[in-house]
Amino acid sequence: MPGIDPISGRPAILPADRVPGGASGFRVPDAPGPAAALPGVSEVAPLLVAQELDDPLLRDRAARRQAHAVLDSLAELQARLLDGGDDGTTTARLAALARMPSPADPALAGVTRAIAVRAAVELARRSPEK
Repeated sequence: MPGIDPISGRPAILPADRVPGGASGFRVPDAPGPAAALPGVSEVAPLLVAQELDDPLLRDRAARRQAHAVLDSLAELQARLLDGGDDGTTTARLAALARMPSPADPALAGVTRAIAVRAAVELARRSPEK
């Protein structure tokens, strides 16, 4: 069979002068334009984003990741306080992380609420008195 190596069964690599049709034997047809110009493609992207936002597994994964980050920040704050005090960077990072996403799993939601309450208590203890 032409173009197939008889020993290995793989396609043979032929020099450009032996390729049927010359060096330009394979050619990609001219594309009509970017994918956004095709009908229907632009309507699919928002649907995929909405589907990702409503996926319970993704929500749980994001909540778990955020809870771990808050726990790490709380541990870092504890270590800094034991070493003599926090310069404000750990508290600021904890404040930025304190807003937890709501997971789909009810048990995970309870745990993330408890972590958020603990973070809120630590932030309230370190906020300037009013």
